[in-house]
Amino acid sequence: MTVVALQDTEARDPALTGGKGAELARLLAEGFLVPPGFCVTTNACARIVEGDTGYRDRLRARIAHAVRQIVDADPAARFAVRSSSTSEDGANASFAGQYETRLGVAPEDIGDAVVEVCRSAKAAHAREYRVYRGASDGAMAVVVQQMVRAERAGVCFTKDPVTAKDHVLVSANFGLGETVVNGEITPDSYVIDRRTMSVGSRSIGSKGRRTVLAPSGTTTVENRVEERAAPCLSDAEACEVARLALRVEALHEAPVDIEWAFEGERLFLLQARPITTLDSRTSGPPKGWAPTDNTPIDPTYPLYSNGNISEVLPGCVTPLSWNHTGQLIEHAFLSQLHSLGAIERNASPRALGFFFHRPYVNVSLLLEAASRTPGMTEDTVLEEFIGKPETRSPPVGWRDLLPNRLPRLLRVLAVVMLRTWTLPRAIAVSCRTAETDAARVDDAWLESASDQSLLELTKMTDTLAAPSVVHVWASTLASVAFAQLRATLSKWVQDDEGALASALVSGIDALPSAAPGASLHALGQRVRADQTLTAALVGAPSDQDAYRRLSESELGSELREFLLQYGHRGVAEAELSRPCWREDPSQVVALLRNHLRDGAVAPKSIQERHSRARAEANDRLRVLPWWRRAVVVWMTRRAREGLLNRETMKDVVIRRLDRSRRAYAELNRRLVSRRLLTEKTDIFFLRWEEIDRLVSGALSPDAASGIVSQRRRDFNWSKRVAVPKIQERVPRTIALDELAASIELRGMGVSAGQVTGVARVVTDPRQDARLEPGEILVAPVTDVAWTPLFAQAAGLVVEVGGLLSHGSIVAREYGMPAIVGVNGATQAIQTGDRVSLDGRTGVVRKLA
Repeated sequence: MTVVALQDTEARDPALTGGKGAELARLLAEGFLVPPGFCVTTNACARIVEGDTGYRDRLRARIAHAVRQIVDADPAARFAVRSSSTSEDGANASFAGQYETRLGVAPEDIGDAVVEVCRSAKAAHAREYRVYRGASDGAMAVVVQQMVRAERAGVCFTKDPVTAKDHVLVSANFGLGETVVNGEITPDSYVIDRRTMSVGSRSIGSKGRRTVLAPSGTTTVENRVEERAAPCLSDAEACEVARLALRVEALHEAPVDIEWAFEGERLFLLQARPITTLDSRTSGPPKGWAPTDNTPIDPTYPLYSNGNISEVLPGCVTPLSWNHTGQLIEHAFLSQLHSLGAIERNASPRALGFFFHRPYVNVSLLLEAASRTPGMTEDTVLEEFIGKPETRSPPVGWRDLLPNRLPRLLRVLAVVMLRTWTLPRAIAVSCRTAETDAARVDDAWLESASDQSLLELTKMTDTLAAPSVVHVWASTLASVAFAQLRATLSKWVQDDEGALASALVSGIDALPSAAPGASLHALGQRVRADQTLTAALVGAPSDQDAYRRLSESELGSELREFLLQYGHRGVAEAELSRPCWREDPSQVVALLRNHLRDGAVAPKSIQERHSRARAEANDRLRVLPWWRRAVVVWMTRRAREGLLNRETMKDVVIRRLDRSRRAYAELNRRLVSRRLLTEKTDIFFLRWEEIDRLVSGALSPDAASGIVSQRRRDFNWSKRVAVPKIQERVPRTIALDELAASIELRGMGVSAGQVTGVARVVTDPRQDARLEPGEILVAPVTDVAWTPLFAQAAGLVVEVGGLLSHGSIVAREYGMPAIVGVNGATQAIQTGDRVSLDGRTGVVRKLA
C-alpha cells in the first residue's frame, strides 16, 4: 500500500501512516472538521529513501491521482506536505520542527515535496533529537493536505504547558498559523476558564507580520498598524477554539495542544498532539469513578445481565442511542409484561439498566414476572441471561390450577393465543410500514422537513415503538417454541445439549440475517469471473478505493442493488453514531474481498451441510412412535417459523432505527451549520429532550457544550474499562489481565459440534474484515454486519449472547459449532492461537 486517504480506516494505523497521519485520520473519523488529504505510507517513503528511481516514478502517478480528486473539487487548492514519523506526535516526544515541511505546494509539485520530506528523516538534527528524547528511529510517512485559506490561525493548549495550571490557552495571529507555531511574532493570547468557558484574561500581541499563501508556497507580509493593535479573535471565537481543543482532550483523555484556523466562520482542526512537557497522566479514569449516567439500582431488583442485549447495542453506547433505542426496548419489554399481568400497570420498575455506557437487562424483574405468570418458567430467563440452570421446573404446575391462580393462567393463555394468531398480520403490517417509510423519508423529504417534523419523527411514541413491541413478541414466541422443542427432545431422545433441536431448525429459507452473506458470496462469484476486476479489488490500496473500482465496473449496478436492499444494516447497527452500509459502503467491499480468496466457502456447500444435518436428525427420530414423530414435526415447524419471524422483525426494527438515524443526521447538520453544536458527533452526547430544547432556544449552546464535554469524557473513560456479564447491587468493572493466561474458557454452547483450528480475533469488521477459510472467528458480539464472515469460519466464539441471539441463530444456519457468552474471549485469545471448541458443552480451550 503506497497512498491511503485520510478518511480510510487504514489511515488510522500509525505503523502505516505515522503519528501525525494516524491522528488526523482518527480525528476525521470522530467527526472533526479536518482538511481533506492523504498519506504516503511508511513503506513507500522507505523505498524513496532507498533511492529506487523506478518506484519513485510510479509513486508520483499514484500521488497525482490522489491530488486530482481534491483539485477537481477546488481547482485553486494548494497543499501542505508534512512529515509523519511513527515516533512523531506521541506522548513523550512531538518532533515538532525536526523534519521538513512544505507549505503552499502547487499540485504539480507534490511529488518533489514528498521526496524532500521523506529524505529529511535522515537529517542529523532529527537523529540528535531522537537520541535526546530516547525515541526510536521510527518509520517515516508523509501527510499531504489541502491548505485552509486561513484568515486567523494559531495554537491552543488545554493546560498551561509551563505552570500546568488547569486553564485553556489560545494564541492567535492573522493569516496562517506558522508565525505563531514558529515563534516569529508575539501573538494575541487568551486565557479561558474551563468550567465557565469564559475569557479570564487577554493580551494583545504586537503581531508585526503574518504568513499567507502565495502563487507558489507562502510569503510573509506586514500587518497594518490598526491590525496590530486590534485583537484578531473575538472572545466568542477564542472560546470556540477552546471548546474544540477540549473535545480533542476528551478524545485523548489527556491534555493536548492543537493547531487551528478560521476560514471565514469555519473553524478547522489542523493538528493535535499530547502536551509532552507535562508529567505523564494515567490513561484511564480515576479510582472509584463512575459515569453520571449510571442507572441507580433498586435493592428490590438487584440483578442485571448484559446477555443478549449487548448484541443489540454492543460495546459502549452513546447517550443519544441509549435514550432512543433503549427507550424502545424498555417500552416493548414493559408492554409485554403488562399485557401478561406479570407486573401491575401502575408499577414502573426499570426493565433495563445502563452501567458504564453498556446496556443491561433487569433479570430480577424478569424472574419475578416469570414466578407470577403461569406458563412462564424462571429456567428460561436464567438460561438466556445467566447460564444453564442446575435443575428444571415445569412451566405449569398444579398450583397454577388453584382458584387463586387459575384466572392468571387463563389470562396468559388468552393473551398468548391472541398474539400467536395475530402475529403474522402484525409482522406483515410492520413490513409494509417499513417499506412505506423508506420510500417516504428520502433525502428530499429530510431536507425540506422542518426541525419540528424531524423531532416528531424521532420522538418516543407508541407508534414509533410499535415494531419493537411486535419484535419482542416474535422473540418471546420463538424462544418458547424452541425451548419446548428442546425440552421434548431431551425427554424423548435424550437430546440434553440441544444438538438435535439445533439441527432440526437449521437451513431456514430466506432468513433475513443470513441473506446479506449469501448475496455477497453471489456477487463475489460474479467478480471472480472477471480476472481483471478481481485483481483490481484484491490489489486495491484501501477498501474505499476497492469500492470505487467496483462501483465503476459493470457489476456496479449489482453492488448498488445490494446497498438498496441491505444498506440500512451495519456494524452495531442500533448505535446511531455508527455508519450503516449505505453511509459507508466500503465496509461491504471489505467483506466481499473474503469471497475472492481461494477456498472461499460457497452457500451451496452450506446448504448441503444443512441437508445432511437434518437428515441425520430425522433418522434419530425414527425410533419414536408415529404420534410422537408427528408432535416433533409440528413443534419443529413452530420453532422454525418463530425464528424466521424473530429475524424478520429484527430487520424491520433496524429499518425504523435507520429512519431515525437519517433524521438525527439532518438535525445535526442544521445544528452545526447554525453553530449550536460544534462537531458532527456532538449530537450523540445529547438526549432527545435536550436536542428539542437546543432547537427551541431553551438550552444555550454553551450549556449544551458543557453537557457534551462531560458525557464524552465519561464515554471515553468507559471504553477503557471492562464490565462483567452480571451486575448486582452495585455497578462494577473487572480486570481482564488474568484472562490472557487462561487455558480454558466457558460459555453457552448454542450450535453443536467440535472443531480445532487457528483463531482470528475480529473486534470490528469495519477495520478488520479479513477471515481465511477454516479459521475460528472470535468476536465481542455479532450482528448482521458480521454474517458475511460466518460462511468462511469453521467455528464461532462470542463474548455475549444467548440461545436465540443473532450469532446463535446464524451459526446454526451455517451449521458451524458456536459458543456465546464467553466473557473476555477477545482478550484471552489472540489471532494465531490454536484453539478447540465444543458447541455442546460450551468449552473453549487454548492449545499449545
